[in-house]
Amino acid sequence: MKEIYNVLKGFFKSLNNHKLESLSKAIGLRASHLVDVAYLDLKKATLLLNRLRKILACQSLVLVQFKDRFTFLCNKHRLKQHLESTLEEPTKWIYISVEGKEPVKTDPPMHLITLLQEKLLPFINSSQLVFYSGILPTFLVAFTGWALEYPVIYTTHLITDDPEGELDEWEAKSNSSPSSS
Repeated sequence: MKEIYNVLKGFFKSLNNHKLESLSKAIGLRASHLVDVAYLDLKKATLLLNRLRKILACQSLVLVQFKDRFTFLCNKHRLKQHLESTLEEPTKWIYISVEGKEPVKTDPPMHLITLLQEKLLPFINSSQLVFYSGILPTFLVAFTGWALEYPVIYTTHLITDDPEGELDEWEAKSNSSPSSS
């Protein structure tokens, strides 16, 4: 654990020891960990991955990156299990849409399932170490909930959103649907 801590400390100098310890533990205990404490461009994220993979306990790590904003360090084996079990039974998770006047349970978002099936599954079955998306997809909130293995996954995108469309982080999301206004 000390080796992991030392590598992470070099990348996240502004973090306190408690946060670094939490991050280093999460790397081996979960399918994914969102590095939300610093924005890492692809070059820095790849450098971090390569340094961590030199440590025996971290050799199964891969990187899932959306632009320079969302970096997930993932245990390849656990992520593969999580991915396969989700594709086998997508309804095992609870999906909550927050787009209406009040949150409602919804079906698994097809945008998310398509990404998992068509992009993430081929990546995880390959020898590649880095999955990179040049866009922040509109369904990134749902992906983040899924990747972090939350039992309840919130969806903030609309079914009609373009699956290749970009998330506008500045777009105001009202709590009312267009049809109810």
